Amino acid sequence: MKVARTTVGTVGLVPVLLLALAGTAWADAPTKTGWWNAASANGVALPMPTTSADDLHVGQGANGPTAYAAVAYDLTGQVVSAATLELKVVANSAVGTIDVVACPTKDSAWKAGGDQTYDARPQYDCAKGIQGVAAADGTKITFLLDTAQQLLGGYSLAIVPSADAKPFTVDFAKPDPTSLTPEVDTTAVEPGPAAAPPPPPATGVSGAAPLTAGTAPLAPTAPLAVAQAPVV
Repeated sequence: MKVARTTVGTVGLVPVLLLALAGTAWADAPTKTGWWNAASANGVALPMPTTSADDLHVGQGANGPTAYAAVAYDLTGQVVSAATLELKVVANSAVGTIDVVACPTKDSAWKAGGDQTYDARPQYDCAKGIQGVAAADGTKITFLLDTAQQLLGGYSLAIVPSADAKPFTVDFAKPDPTSLTPEVDTTAVEPGPAAAPPPPPATGVSGAAPLTAGTAPLAPTAPLAVAQAPVV
């Protein structure tokens, strides 16, 4: 994404403009998404008929996760200090209390796609995970991210059940371009123009004002007469 340039006539206004641009937020679409089904064997995952092809399925069973998902966002060229990730819940898909965490994956080489076998799932680290907060009406889950979850110039996040989650299942709608809202420091991307160098020092007689066009030269002044005493 490019930041629009604004020409400022007065150099002194540039710092004010840059401070105003600091912390600018916009929305991003994911570069890839995927989810992995624990109900898989011999390289085949069981069908999940309630989950659409582009949606993301996450579930917790009595003995651990039954499925989890991942989303990735490219932040190359942006200095992001924080971000808000929102995942919308597919209507009537949630059973039980949704209890999920966004945890950075250990690498970003995972493959995009839905209903993949569990042995192809990415590994993740929830030591830096962010707990999801459910909206009061149950329509979305929000994660307030910071720099700790960033990986190689972006976010690569596994959306997994919390460690102490009760059994639940949910489908998240395919993330759209409004799913991630990063806080971007544009002052680190677009520096302001440099100040003009000072003019060279005037040459000539020290203290004399320089002549400008249309200025008449000073007329010579007559010497002062000195009064002499009369000869006696």
